[in-house]
This record gives sequence, structure tokens and C-alpha cells, in this order.
Amino acid sequence: MEGTEWTWGAMVTFIAATGILSGAVSTAISGGIEWYRGRDRRKSERQFIALFSAVALEEFALRCANLAEEILAGHETYGQINADQLPPSPVYPADCDWRLMDLQDTEDLMSFLNAIKMLQADANYARLFENNPWTLQTNCIKLGRRARNLANDLRAKYGLPEKDYLSPVFERLDKILPAPQ
Repeated sequence: MEGTEWTWGAMVTFIAATGILSGAVSTAISGGIEWYRGRDRRKSERQFIALFSAVALEEFALRCANLAEEILAGHETYGQINADQLPPSPVYPADCDWRLMDLQDTEDLMSFLNAIKMLQADANYARLFENNPWTLQTNCIKLGRRARNLANDLRAKYGLPEKDYLSPVFERLDKILPAPQ
């Protein structure tokens, strides 16, 4: 640094430039750390939504399977079908940011709720106007299978542990209404 004269102006400029550079590097590093933490947080939130939804769908599938078996048992035992309603719709987490999920997964989950209402209306029509109480059981089995498949897809896509405890239940139901090939 021989030959460079340090004047007060040069020193102030050097100190200011060093401070600005230090601030920029510090901001970049802390911003990178926050971005990384936010990415992990978003991944955890996605997995939470997927897990909560998968468990709710599995519960719905189990209720559908139980109702389908109750309908058959009631008919075999008493000669009549007393059920007229599908199980209550699955309840998804309300306090989450659904925008974090894949759009197709969100659409599948939300449209499943509409499918339940549509198939309930179909069963009501068949029971009231066609004197066909068996449509409820058929729709119940179809919805149970669809709920189970949606839950399995969510678990696979978001890296959640597999829980296929519904297989024995649906093997029994396949004897009532064979699964489509």
C-alpha cells in the first residue's frame, strides 16, 4: 500500500464501503438461512396436510366398509335394509394453507366431497323412485375404495408411511361387489 495516502475522505469511503459490503453479505446469509428454513417448513406443512387428509380418508373408507357390511347383515338377518345415509364426509384440516399442496391433489380431495353428495343423491333417488335400496351399498363400497386409493396416493406422494390396514376389510367387500378390473 505504499504510495497510497489515506486521507480522511478515503478512510470514510473505505469504512462505508466495508460496512455496506458486510451488511449485504450478512443479509444474503440470513436470507438464505430463512429461505432454507421456510422450505423445510413448507414441506412439513404439506406432509401434515397430506397425513391428516389420508387419515380422514381412511376413516371414511372404514366407515363405508362397515356400513356396506351392516346393510348386508341387516338384509340377511331381518330381511330389510335400514340404512339410508352414507357415512359423514371426511373432515380435512381447516387451519392450513392448501396452496402448498399440489393442485391436482387439492382438486381430488375437494371434489371427493362433492362425489359423496352426488352418490348420496343417487342412492336417495334409487331408494325412493326405483325401490332399490341396494344402490346405497354399491355407492358406499365405491366411495370407500376411492377414499382408500386417495389416501394411499397421498401417503406415497408425500413420503408418508404406508398403512394399508384396510386390505382385509376390502377383501371381504370384494366378495359382495367385485372391484372393477
